[in-house]
Amino acid sequence: MSRYLFCPRERMSGSNGNGNGDYAQQSGETHPLRLTYLPLETPARVARIDAAGESLVLNFGIYPGVSVQVRQRYPCYVIKCEETEVALEGRLASQIWVYYPHA
Repeated sequence: MSRYLFCPRERMSGSNGNGNGDYAQQSGETHPLRLTYLPLETPARVARIDAAGESLVLNFGIYPGVSVQVRQRYPCYVIKCEETEVALEGRLASQIWVYYPHA
């Protein structure tokens, strides 16, 4: 079994030429970082999800390519995903990797 959850649309279309399973990085975006390191209220796109957290976060509608923002860190992470806000434990939030724009 693969270590990362991949976006099926990207695999089928072949637009992800980097070979490491990340959602295709677009111009002006940084290398992926864990969602837990994303500054508050900063828009980002999900790059990948570690296998340990994939089944839970998929149920919340969080998958590669979706826009997300961290709204709160304590007592739990509150993530805005598209038009929905989801509360996640830090352990689960750290399984999500995102791209965000350069400053």
